[in-house]
Amino acid sequence: MYIKPFDFKRLCTPSASPGGVDSQAMVTATMNLVGNHQQSPIVSDQQPLHWAIDGVGYFAVIDKKTGERLLTRKGDFVTDANGQMTTADGQYFLEPAITLPPGSTQYYIDEIGTVRTLIAENGIWTELGRITLTRVPYPDKLTALGGRDGYFKVTQAAGMNEEGQAGQNMFGRVVGGALEDFSQAAQKLPDGPCKLGLGKQVPTDKNLDVAIDGDGYFVLMSSVTGESLYTRQGAFQVNGDKHLFSLITKGAFTNHQGYMVEIQAQDGKPQTLHLSDNQTLDRIDEKGTLFVKEGEEVKAMGRLVLAKIQNKELLEPVGFARQNVFRAKTHAPLSKTEIAMGLPTENGLGALKPQMLEACGLDVLNYPESP
Repeated sequence: MYIKPFDFKRLCTPSASPGGVDSQAMVTATMNLVGNHQQSPIVSDQQPLHWAIDGVGYFAVIDKKTGERLLTRKGDFVTDANGQMTTADGQYFLEPAITLPPGSTQYYIDEIGTVRTLIAENGIWTELGRITLTRVPYPDKLTALGGRDGYFKVTQAAGMNEEGQAGQNMFGRVVGGALEDFSQAAQKLPDGPCKLGLGKQVPTDKNLDVAIDGDGYFVLMSSVTGESLYTRQGAFQVNGDKHLFSLITKGAFTNHQGYMVEIQAQDGKPQTLHLSDNQTLDRIDEKGTLFVKEGEEVKAMGRLVLAKIQNKELLEPVGFARQNVFRAKTHAPLSKTEIAMGLPTENGLGALKPQMLEACGLDVLNYPESP
């Protein structure tokens, strides 16, 4: 699948005139501008109703008193007495509206804006709705709200509003349990230490954690864009009964961020792994073999695939909060001369170390484990 190249330099450069807005102009000038229009570093604070935008876009909020629609990148949300999500000071409702039902014990938002809550009574993750993001072609033409830092009124000079789903059509992704640090602007995508495999490997107590001892990257697939992604962080899980990750089916084998994991099936064909109701993923060995338990029987269901990338400068982080997940800088598939696919311990690829993780700094994400 070909993904349209993302021109970060153009994105950071405002157009000269708001006249004659075309579709390409709709994604320009949304980062690295003064006054909370910039992409700032994303910092985890473990508050599930605190959300950051990793990329282009604004949250929309509605003034409770006047009904006026405003834009902001500030995502420090709370709930009011009725469970409806509001800004931290309670003056503005989130738009689209999200209301948390009584009995909610955990909250979670995925990268495309789907909001879920865990109901204590039945232990089920329940989908509450999906927020959208808004962008304008000339954000520096938005009017700052007096006395309210980081909130902006929509103006005609800013150009036509465009709403869209996070993670698609060049809109940013949403990061739960984190906020942007608006005291500084993030000038470029960071290169995480896992890109070069320099992270220290540390033990964990999880059977689905594996580290690569040597060369190679695990191969992931984004269910949002369809593009191939690469990482050295082998923190894996099976999407639970309650469909924690949207667009990912029950029983799917994913990494801790909800990206599908590529494996080689027993017949040698590449695929993704989906378990049935009576199967559990028991462990992963040093050759990347996935052992699935069904009743009392344990059997191999394929092996993890690794990618050997000759020139690591061809990779860039997926985002400011995903600096240890990489994609091709061209956003098009790497050629056969640039990437070679194989299995752990074969053709110069490293072996896997079960119950270990490469500790080069976990990405700024706060996904709860599947119940």
